[in-house]
Order: sequence, then structure tokens, then C-alpha cells
Amino acid sequence: MSTHDPDELSAARPDFAAIAAWIPQGASVLDLGCGDGSLLRYLKDTRKVRGYGVEINDLNIVACIQHGVNVIQSNLESGLSGFESNAFDYVILSQTLQATRHTEPLMQEMLRVGREGIVSFPNFGHWKNRLNILRGNMPVSIMQVGSAEDVKAYAKKLIDIVGRNGGFVMCTRGVLDETKPENVKAWIEFTKEYGTY
Repeated sequence: MSTHDPDELSAARPDFAAIAAWIPQGASVLDLGCGDGSLLRYLKDTRKVRGYGVEINDLNIVACIQHGVNVIQSNLESGLSGFESNAFDYVILSQTLQATRHTEPLMQEMLRVGREGIVSFPNFGHWKNRLNILRGNMPVSIMQVGSAEDVKAYAKKLIDIVGRNGGFVMCTRGVLDETKPENVKAWIEFTKEYGTY
């Protein structure tokens, strides 16, 4: 996002305000898969947090720096060994979970590094999110090369592991013409079967 205005950010991303409501003023925050740094910038502006983002994408690293966000370039799949235990008050995983392959170890690392963890994830039963899936908003690796059973297993694991305490919709992007149509169908059918949240 190109804006630094907290009102514009929260209007474009209502999950930012919801996440901010859980974080006390002045807390220390680690934002995993921070993208362009918009969430951390929002938290700095509205909650006066101190913290870092972790990101792998070069262009997002540059955007973080432009947004005044401290950022470390790292692959989350390699873990968080560079961080001491209880180094942060909160560790956030927003818009990132569905792009990771090893969710459980990453969640364990989050709780080692932070006193509390905040994870946002999709409500796949909502019609707008089904539409997003049709537009390609699903992990590219699964939607393009996985099987329909891989898609169902991923969705169930995502909801079972992370969905115990609720969440928000945050999806990565993919292009439908690169996605197997049977995987899109499997994803939508699974969400109908598994329930609406």
C-alpha cells in the first residue's frame, strides 16, 4: 500500500484495526511476512509499537525501508533461530500463513519468540473469499501443482491448526489461468463441506 494515513489503511484493511485493538500501546512487535510494511507502519502510528518486520521479497524490503519500517530479510520456512526467546511482546503472522508449507513449526517458533501470537487467516466460507479464490487468491504452489486432495488437506489443516480461536481473511495472490480448475473447485467445495465461520 502506498498510503501512510492510518484512516486510509484501516479503511482498506479492516483487519489492521482489529489487530491493533489486541496490542497495547508501546508493545514490541515482530511482523512475520510483513510485505511492504503497511501493518507495522499502521501499528507504529496508532499504537506506538516498536518492532521489526521479516520479509523475503526484495521489492517489499525496499517498500518497508521507504515506509520507515525496520525489516530483516529472511525466509520464514527456515525458522526464527535469529531471535531470542520472548524477545517480543507480540508476533504477528498476517497474510502469510497460507504461503507457508510448515505451519506448525512456524507457530511454535512464534510462541517461543513472542509472549503472544496473532494469526490472521481466511474465512473460506464467506462468499467474497470464495470469489477471491476464483480470482486466484490461494497459495500458488498448491493451486498450480497440487492435487484436489492437497487443496482439501491444506484447507483442513489451516482451519484446524489456526482456526481454533478465529481470524480474518488474508490471502496471497495467484493467477487463475495458471491454476488447475479442479483445485479451485476442490477448494470451494471443501469450504462448503467444512462449514461457515
